[in-house]
Amino acid sequence: KNLRNDAIFQLFYYSLLLKEKLKNDLPITPGLLNIREMSNRNFSINIFINNNKVNKINDHLEEFENLLKDKLNELVIGACKQSGINYLPTLEYFEGLQEVLNADAISKKTSFVCFFDLEATDHLSADDIEQKDEYIFISGPESGFSDQERSIMVEKGVTPKSLGKNTLRAETAPIISATLIQSFVGNI
Repeated sequence: KNLRNDAIFQLFYYSLLLKEKLKNDLPITPGLLNIREMSNRNFSINIFINNNKVNKINDHLEEFENLLKDKLNELVIGACKQSGINYLPTLEYFEGLQEVLNADAISKKTSFVCFFDLEATDHLSADDIEQKDEYIFISGPESGFSDQERSIMVEKGVTPKSLGKNTLRAETAPIISATLIQSFVGNI
């Protein structure tokens, strides 16, 4: 049951990503195929919520997105407790790069803002970390940002920084940057 729940979670997550990529409301019909269950008499690829078959996953994505945000916030709180951090970082969710770049904090002079890029030659360093009100890091996919995305960020005054030559997973780059910041300011 637990493995199936994990698979359904992934199915919803990938459906959410697909919906965002397609930018339309075409119906996404979910199905989950587990080879080990195919020989069962009651085998079905259908997904059910409260005993109701899900024909169009789109109807459930807003609720799923809210649950996902809650889960991510729980993870941040747990990580802060475990590491002894006495403040709670703010997690913000954006629909796309343009929405990130239009956020108020990006243009504030009291914010340090950078994006991590494999092609950047300037490494994130202790010199970057002055006394600022906010530190904003923009990280992208493992494949890196497109030339157009880089250009848009640089035009907005966002500095490209390197975390090294290794390709990091999308979820690892923010963790590495937060660790470096803590190291630079002496909290580690």
